[in-house]
Amino acid sequence: MKITKIVFIGPESTGKTTLCKKLAMRYSTNWVCEICRLFAEEKKQGNEIQFNFNLHDFIEMARKQNKEEYELTKTANKLLFCDNDSFALSIWCERYLGEYHEEIYDIYKNALYLENDNKIYILTKPNVPFVQDGFRDGEHIRDWMHDRFLQELQNKGMTYYILDSPDYDERLLSVIEIINKIE
Repeated sequence: MKITKIVFIGPESTGKTTLCKKLAMRYSTNWVCEICRLFAEEKKQGNEIQFNFNLHDFIEMARKQNKEEYELTKTANKLLFCDNDSFALSIWCERYLGEYHEEIYDIYKNALYLENDNKIYILTKPNVPFVQDGFRDGEHIRDWMHDRFLQELQNKGMTYYILDSPDYDERLLSVIEIINKIE
């Protein structure tokens, strides 16, 4: 069975995880969590968030993100919702390391088994309130992150939509409309 993958990308605190959870429940399918977030949680020391990632960390995250996506595709029900993917990690890597590393994008590009051509990207605009959950440190660069994601989506000719409503319920309805168009 062909699985359509809906990948949510964008800056911190723009509703990506919440959308994945709600949509997976609505469509009785799986969703892939954001591996970068899990790495940050593992690095937490007491109440201090540790974002001291290096290139090796991002390479490992990209591989784990691909593996998780691949495994959850096997049991997905027509749709698979992804809270980021290894393409998105190339931008997160740039955000944390200060420069773009083609190696991370290559992990995405060379993962032919993931059928990345069958993905639809949903870019979440940072026009909703920033909510600090103890693991976020990028409120000041949300616009920059959005612009970088948009630039790379366009440069690489990927299929994408932008969620720009400042209302979370409207964002959910917009994604449902997109899904209805593609099914």
